[in-house]
Amino acid sequence: MDINIPERRKKEYLLVKAAQRGDQQAYQQLYQMYYNTIFFTINRMVKNSQDAEDLTIEAFTKAFNNIQYYTPTHAFLTWLSKIAINHAIDFLRKNKNSNITYSMDAAHPQADDENATLKATLETDGQDPEDIFIKNETQELLIKFIEKLPPDYAEILKMRIVDDLAYKEIAKLLKLPLGTVKARLHRGKELLKVLITKQKHLFR
Repeated sequence: MDINIPERRKKEYLLVKAAQRGDQQAYQQLYQMYYNTIFFTINRMVKNSQDAEDLTIEAFTKAFNNIQYYTPTHAFLTWLSKIAINHAIDFLRKNKNSNITYSMDAAHPQADDENATLKATLETDGQDPEDIFIKNETQELLIKFIEKLPPDYAEILKMRIVDDLAYKEIAKLLKLPLGTVKARLHRGKELLKVLITKQKHLFR
């Protein structure tokens, strides 16, 4: 596919395409290029270097396992950072008893990217791997799968995926904080992806 991209993105683009073909050296180069940026971002959130190191490696693993879903609509680093930030947020949620806090307006050191805060990175229009996976299903199948989820997740997923409502519209209709809506959607999409993967054969 021909695509017009800035000169500074060409190396990244070629490496990503090679990685999508299974080139292990390309994976290694992408890892080396962006490890420090991702580690710094996660460490700012969890405030523990050992946890940050583990989470960084896990985030890269998740990204590389789903790299076939990346499209160059946005910079690869933005897509990678979004995965990493969501992974760190999940970690923080699971460790609620800790006194760890983080600011969604904290600086996010993405080179050559104007979206320089955690909030801006999470709110990019780029789709998560779960989004793309889910959208490959027909609406009829999606509804069947969504209805098998817990009610809190099913309701929000129907509004977002089936009715195509914006986050703010969902929050207003359900009288929930915007952050709660986004968190439930994120978790609901993860559960939906697992359900589709495990039970799709039942609906053939």
